[in-house]
Amino acid sequence: MKLLLSIFTIAIGITSFSQVGCQMQHAILDDFSHLYKSGNESLRSDTVDVINYSLYLDFTQGQSGQMSGACEVKFSPKMAISSLSLDLQALTVDSITFQGSSISFSHDDTLIVAQLGTTLNSGQTDSLTVYYHGSPQMDPSGWGGFYMNTQYFYNLGVGFASIPHNFGRAWHPCFDNFVERATYDFEVLTANNFTAYCNGTRTSVQNVGTDSLLTTWVMSTEIPSYLASVAISSYTHVTDNYHSNLQNSDIPIWLAANPSDTTNLKNSFANLDNALTAFEEAYGPYVWERIGYVLVPFNSGAMEHATNIAYPLATANGNLTYETLMAHELSHHWWGDWVTCKTAEEMWINEGMAVYSEHLFTEYVYGSSAYLSAVKQNHKSVLHLAHINDSGYYALNAVPLKYTYGDHSYKKGADVMHTLRGYMGDAEFMAGLKAVQVAFGGGNASSEDFRDELNNQGGVDVTDFFNDWIFQSGFSQFSITNSTVTDNGSDYTLSLVIDQKLKGAANHHNNVPMQLTVMDANWNEYSVDLNLGGDYQTVDITIPFSPAFMALNMDDRINQAVTGQNQVIKTNGIKLLSYANSRLDVNSVTDSAFVRIEHHWVYPDNMTNLQNVMLSPDRYWHVHGLDLENLNGTIRFEYNGSTTNSGHLDNGLLQDTGNQSFTEDSLVLLYRPDAQSLWEIHSDYALNTMGSTTDKSGFITAQGINQGQYCFGYRVHTVNIEEGGSKDETFRIFPNPADDTVYIDLSHWSNDNYTATLYEINGKQVLQKSVNGGEINHLNTQHIVAGSYILIITDQSQNSVTSKRIVIN
Repeated sequence: MKLLLSIFTIAIGITSFSQVGCQMQHAILDDFSHLYKSGNESLRSDTVDVINYSLYLDFTQGQSGQMSGACEVKFSPKMAISSLSLDLQALTVDSITFQGSSISFSHDDTLIVAQLGTTLNSGQTDSLTVYYHGSPQMDPSGWGGFYMNTQYFYNLGVGFASIPHNFGRAWHPCFDNFVERATYDFEVLTANNFTAYCNGTRTSVQNVGTDSLLTTWVMSTEIPSYLASVAISSYTHVTDNYHSNLQNSDIPIWLAANPSDTTNLKNSFANLDNALTAFEEAYGPYVWERIGYVLVPFNSGAMEHATNIAYPLATANGNLTYETLMAHELSHHWWGDWVTCKTAEEMWINEGMAVYSEHLFTEYVYGSSAYLSAVKQNHKSVLHLAHINDSGYYALNAVPLKYTYGDHSYKKGADVMHTLRGYMGDAEFMAGLKAVQVAFGGGNASSEDFRDELNNQGGVDVTDFFNDWIFQSGFSQFSITNSTVTDNGSDYTLSLVIDQKLKGAANHHNNVPMQLTVMDANWNEYSVDLNLGGDYQTVDITIPFSPAFMALNMDDRINQAVTGQNQVIKTNGIKLLSYANSRLDVNSVTDSAFVRIEHHWVYPDNMTNLQNVMLSPDRYWHVHGLDLENLNGTIRFEYNGSTTNSGHLDNGLLQDTGNQSFTEDSLVLLYRPDAQSLWEIHSDYALNTMGSTTDKSGFITAQGINQGQYCFGYRVHTVNIEEGGSKDETFRIFPNPADDTVYIDLSHWSNDNYTATLYEINGKQVLQKSVNGGEINHLNTQHIVAGSYILIITDQSQNSVTSKRIVIN
């Protein structure tokens, strides 16, 4: 499924699981948080196998919001049972029959418990029939359940606020979980001006009397209850066939809509065949008996009911604006419908794969550049806002139920699939996805199942990938912190130190395949693949020329916590590098220049002797390239700590500090020519607060387009604390920012006794400990409140030796 905000959202062209939509969903779930309960809704499937649901549904009173039904449930126990439990929400049960007789039951408005009156043993097969009526309900969030007005009656198979999220129980008795699958038979009675569209194959349409119509459908492929579908309106349908080259067979296509909407529907689905071909090539054969979409007047999203996708009427507008939504829902017939996530917490298997399928569709139809553009747009959104919209960083296999349909499942799921493709290579990646389809098709898979099946293919071991990208939260970030070049006569040895920082992650990533690109002064290019991991590592490589430029991941194969953008500049004017969150204003250019700006979504190294300036704990930029001296102009960096969708970029920096209230007037731009230099205040910059000095939004412009690193700083006023010291001895503290432990490296100092004292910015002492020169000491900061602090080292005479600023998470 895919969430859209509203008809307004659709009108302005937000076709992805939009940021606004996420915020709406999370606000809804906060409102209905009392509905959440613990429990494993799949346990019944360990005791009983549901084989088939045979539904008779009467919607002749649908315009008054009423329905009645009879649901025959065919089942087989896996152990001895004397009762059967079924989910049915907010509908009235009239009676239940079993083996030709009425039986006793209880129904608490959510769960039916039917007393069979006898014991059925494992392996027996039987059935019971539930007769019921009432007004089927929507999910309290407004997304999911059953919708009825004078012209349309239809269901959406999940509920955002309901737990479990499966919402087949809104309109028929069932085992409502992700793992239980059954076939379906439908008989739907409607007024004769309405027609019902359901899953599978339509077998008959017949008049009943003078004013009713009975439509029958058979779904011969087993599906979970949330994928069952009924949609009723004055429908007709247009038909076509998709010829599968993979299977050398034709698959029928039915696109259902009111007659006035069919032309627009066909035009908006012009690339449906391309989507099918793209997904068969990537994932394997389309296994279902029909390809089906049905238009419904729901403007907040679509739902992937197997062979009968509920699709927003407003998006079938005659053009291709929303064709990625069409592709997204179709792809669920591989990811979600055919291979279903084992638990809601692993919704990335359904929804992350579907968003990634949008990218594959774009690649197939519009080429690799369009694919990469879509991937990068999604990646930037994940780094920027996923943890904001979902209120935290989560491992993809353990997303809280409150955020099942949030940015992590959808956007980050797709984000890491692009990285998995880069990790494995195209051939191994596609072969692995096909293998997962074969191994778990018609069933469900966990993240561990997914990993193990990829490993079973014997190509690339993805254990570290799943540990790093699926089983833990956040991202890694790799950067070159030092480089030296040795001229060997016929070639050159490039020696690098590469550091890894983390954004929202606990453990460093390992075995990360990443491309290093070097260029000489004439712009000749040479690339080599590295394998990166750990806190830092040294790498020696042989290259054919003296390097004038080097960068990691210029091919964007791995989605790390960096968004870098290249620009060849030959003309004057504004150059917006939006992926790198920066802008160049070029006043003049001699010949041409190559510029790469990398926006690093992690804290900068805290290497500075500046007094009373706090470095941003949020991010920094690296500007480099070739022939930058040919450019005359400025670099513009925007800051934004507001709570708008464009904000949340500088939350750690733009806040009150100790006894000092935040004001933008205290912002400064810091600069250093390379990662080995100390941060200094930029010699020529201009601060533009734009509006209020407390709205946390504006920009800083640096004069000159110079190679180096840039970050924001904030002047703070301290009480009786001075940074720096009387003794010119350096020391190292790590990690910074820190969580539970801070290490103080005094291993190069004399073997004397010192005192380490941690102060708040306002001068309040929070921790003190004796430390020893000549070794690495540690401070326990587990109980320290998150914030910015100053660590001062004093000698035995209480003289300040040196100090550093540190951020505690």
